[in-house]
Amino acid sequence: MSINLLDLVREQVTGVLTKEAATYLGESEADISKALGGMMPAFLASTIEKASTSNGAAAVMDSIDKLNLEHLNNISGIFKGNTSGLNSLMGSGGSILDMLWGNKTAGVINFMTNMTGLNAEVLGKLLKLAAPFFLSIVGKHVQGKGIGVIRELMLGQKSYVTNALPAGMGTILGYTIETGYRGTNSSSSSTSRSDGENINWMRWLIAAILLLGTIWFAQKCMKEKSDLQEAAVRAKIIQDSIAKAAIILKNEEAKKKESVVSQTETVKSKFETVDLAAKAILSKLKMDSESATGKILSYIDRDFDGEAVFRFKYLNFDSGSSKMDVAAKTEVDHLAFLLKAYPAVTVEINGHTDNVGDAAKNKALSSDRANAVIARLIDKGINKSRLTANGYGQQQPIGDNGTKEGKALNRRIEIKVVQ
Repeated sequence: MSINLLDLVREQVTGVLTKEAATYLGESEADISKALGGMMPAFLASTIEKASTSNGAAAVMDSIDKLNLEHLNNISGIFKGNTSGLNSLMGSGGSILDMLWGNKTAGVINFMTNMTGLNAEVLGKLLKLAAPFFLSIVGKHVQGKGIGVIRELMLGQKSYVTNALPAGMGTILGYTIETGYRGTNSSSSSTSRSDGENINWMRWLIAAILLLGTIWFAQKCMKEKSDLQEAAVRAKIIQDSIAKAAIILKNEEAKKKESVVSQTETVKSKFETVDLAAKAILSKLKMDSESATGKILSYIDRDFDGEAVFRFKYLNFDSGSSKMDVAAKTEVDHLAFLLKAYPAVTVEINGHTDNVGDAAKNKALSSDRANAVIARLIDKGINKSRLTANGYGQQQPIGDNGTKEGKALNRRIEIKVVQ
């Protein structure tokens, strides 16, 4: 799965930069935060476009090479230093804006003015302050590695920036790259989709067989008899057959709805037992609403609307390995807190891969990764009897394995609340 640069910017830059820039520019933190929320996707969109050519990628690398990445790690220190340091920072930012946008900068400022209510002078300064910090995050992953690395990194950012870019900003930037595949809502699963498709197939097959049978019978009758009485009989047969087919379809729909309601009620009952002390701790955790635990809490708030299947957002592993990075461990730890708060809930951890490599090895790798999550949960105090690991390898794709974006969607770990 590719690195999400926008998430890294939010974690490492945006919060501190919002506070320091608001004080420096004399504006509210809310307005500065809103402006940065539009600027960072705009920077990334233009960097993607720029890196799509060899010359453009070289220009981005040249701008990165001119930055002092170590110095840019200390955001608060830069703002608390002397004025010359900030002037130098904004000088670098101006050069980056010229490289990315050129004469489009004025249009971006005008757009941001309408979006945030901040005046053009403040936004111009904020853009120059923010650009070096954004490019420093990119630089940490590509500096000294050649333009091929930055082009590959930017290619993996398409889906992230498309979802985050403010509406209308793409037109100003000339941002034209394809959006790629977008995954379904995380509360759906490949298993539920397969079940639904099988039911639909069976219903329409039954209806088609009945309809073909009645057509054949009607044609046979018309060849043998042509009087008005026989025509009326044939019409009645067709009408009755269609009515029977409609009843079958209606019954199948009713069974499906009844099954969904029953499953939802069963899952809902799992969350009725609550450890209040553990829930109080859970409520104090800071987590992304799009993380696995965030999605489960949202699912509870929506009164258990939909399938009880949730995908980890930050659960990344080293290539070909079941070793988690720091962000992955944090997301799994948050899930452990949730399971402690709801001690009756039991879950399956299901691993999936793309179709690259040997199918048997992919299945084994997906199982190893699912078991790595369970091992982490057990280490955090969750009883093993509440946890089940499954590895499906490449058997249940949710994206197009013919594209990088689709493969990234297929490399996933999902949580399913067991009924």
